Amino acid sequence: MALNLGVGFPSILEVGTLPTDLDKANIIDINWLKEKNSKVFDTNPNFVCEVPSLSGNYVVKWFGWRSPFHYYISPFIKSRAQVSWDIANAMKDSGVGTPNTVFMCTFREKGYIKENVFITTAIHNHQTLRAWLRSYPDEDNVKIVLSKLADNLSRMHNAGIFHNDLTIGNILLDDELEIYLVDLNRGEQIAPKINKCLKDLSKLFFGPAEKNELDNRISFFFKEYGKYIQFNLDWESGYQKERAKRDKIKKIKRRIKLLF
Repeated sequence: MALNLGVGFPSILEVGTLPTDLDKANIIDINWLKEKNSKVFDTNPNFVCEVPSLSGNYVVKWFGWRSPFHYYISPFIKSRAQVSWDIANAMKDSGVGTPNTVFMCTFREKGYIKENVFITTAIHNHQTLRAWLRSYPDEDNVKIVLSKLADNLSRMHNAGIFHNDLTIGNILLDDELEIYLVDLNRGEQIAPKINKCLKDLSKLFFGPAEKNELDNRISFFFKEYGKYIQFNLDWESGYQKERAKRDKIKKIKRRIKLLF
């Protein structure tokens, strides 16, 4: 019996409004993006860049493929651009900081995803939380940022939204130290769950810093997070256990790689 590929997914899906001076044929063309961008943020497998427009600058995320497997299962899943769009708007509805959504398009052929692109407004003068922490900021400012981060993440988790790649490289800060979560294509929205919260949080790192300073940051963050999250738990202890579990799995994976 033949599979009916692409059931439930239209061959063309477009949501939002593309700025009038940007052409759809161009924004799905990686060669055009490589030539016309004003800044590049990522190149492999996704090409992420800032594109100037008469109405402002926009961040365009052109999704590539990590492996042929992802392409072959694409008739049965949402595109990563569509997931990003849905999660970003769910975050906005929940009061979570993320760049404003502008446009999303997915093109399929016989169900297979050929092109998918997600566009947001650009956050000017931003840096990642990773880069900011590496600049050794004043600890009073660190507490301000960690408090805002705890507020954003508790709102996200209370709404059942899970980022699933919550590294400090996917958290942006602007000049006012406001928080923006990005790289949302692995996100999901389900019923809120403690174990999902812990798994999400386990990817967070609060350094570099001396051990006592790092411990203080972790304690402060989880006290703030615990104020707002709907579940009652020793979050700091849960985080440390989940981190230890992640580190153990990483070591096992490294050993397996060395064997081959």
